[in-house]
Amino acid sequence: MKKKLVFLFIFLFLVLASSNIYAKYMIEYTNTVANIKIDTVVPQIQLANISNTNKISKNCVSRNHTLKIRIRIIEKNIKENNFNIDNVKIMVGEKEILPGQFEIEKISQTNQRILYALKLSQIVEEGELKIKIKEGTIVDISGNKNNETILNSNIKIDNTAPVVIFKQQEISNGKINGSIEANEEIIEVNGWNLSENKTKLSKEFANNVTYPFVVTDFAENKSNVDINITKATNIKFMYGSINQWSGLSSGYGNNEIAGKEAIMNNTLYKTELIVLNYEGDIDNDFIQIQNYMYTHWGESKKGLGYAFENVYNYGFNPGENSYATMSSKNTTCLGDKNVIILGGDGVNSTGNRGLNYGEAITKEIEEQHLYGVSGLRIKLRDYSEYSIIYQIWVKDSGWQKVASDGELTMLNFDKPFSAFRISLIPKTEKQYLIDFWNKDINYNSSSNM
Repeated sequence: MKKKLVFLFIFLFLVLASSNIYAKYMIEYTNTVANIKIDTVVPQIQLANISNTNKISKNCVSRNHTLKIRIRIIEKNIKENNFNIDNVKIMVGEKEILPGQFEIEKISQTNQRILYALKLSQIVEEGELKIKIKEGTIVDISGNKNNETILNSNIKIDNTAPVVIFKQQEISNGKINGSIEANEEIIEVNGWNLSENKTKLSKEFANNVTYPFVVTDFAENKSNVDINITKATNIKFMYGSINQWSGLSSGYGNNEIAGKEAIMNNTLYKTELIVLNYEGDIDNDFIQIQNYMYTHWGESKKGLGYAFENVYNYGFNPGENSYATMSSKNTTCLGDKNVIILGGDGVNSTGNRGLNYGEAITKEIEEQHLYGVSGLRIKLRDYSEYSIIYQIWVKDSGWQKVASDGELTMLNFDKPFSAFRISLIPKTEKQYLIDFWNKDINYNSSSNM
């Protein structure tokens, strides 16, 4: 019996001892597993921001614009970094392309992030811009590779200028509605109404006028179209000149040149008398004009025009601080119209002594380019809606800089001009025509006027 008890005691002791040793072994194994680290997250590539040099739209550019794109890489344990032109591709639509300019620059790096800047320009293709980063461009220390990533820029590349047409349509009271229609969205222009779908500009005109106009789309592509108003009768405007030994040469504000026929015949023929008429929905004193006469007899002396027997001064006419209008005494009847006249024909003619019976003009003087109208100044009573621009052509010097709204245009007081043009134009359109006319500055040929 005692032997059985001793055996049982020894058995229990061995069992308990074995259990303690096993428990210790398990604790040590568990501690070792807790120190193992597993990385299964692939490197992340994100679009940070985009900017471009288009002043009109953030979402539309042309080949002339530069894009700056920032791309963010998120990964703490980078083993391989191949972020370069070989692995970063530019796409337009679904096609990989190579821009004329393509640069990649690392601009910052932290423990977990890298920021790259892409600079693009001179993209000749058209469509939606995307950036593709190839799989495996970034690899971490666990061997994880970035997935192929396509970043949508939401930017459209547009290199085609809008196709535009101009139309004029009579509305009421002799006014014309001018409209410009485009095949795509175009930007708003001061003084014009833009349709809701942004493809049509329209403006009301009261008088005839012609000038070049620029239409711009949202990628800043530009198209030129001629605004050509020819049917307006709300305001009628006519100007003309009588040049030495020639008849009346008229213009109607559509780039028509008074005096053109005379100087094409002989450039010695210069302007001696100016005619101006306006009527319609404006007051008689709305347009105001003066000229400067250079004569043979000098200051404080007067002359007498042949055709209308009108008196003119050496110097400013009607006076240095006065202007002629349709309601002033400087008017006369020409056909069935009342017109303003300034200056006088025959100012350079043989035998002319002026009103002061001074020295008579000789044949030798007559055959030279000496006396006539050398300066012109025109202004409006108010400039709330309209401006007036004018330009003179002088023998041997060509077209002079365009003057407007009361400025004096003159090469020199003793240099008569031979031709001129005038335009009454909506104030918002003034600069378009000034720029167009100024392209002719110093153009001295009469054959292509």
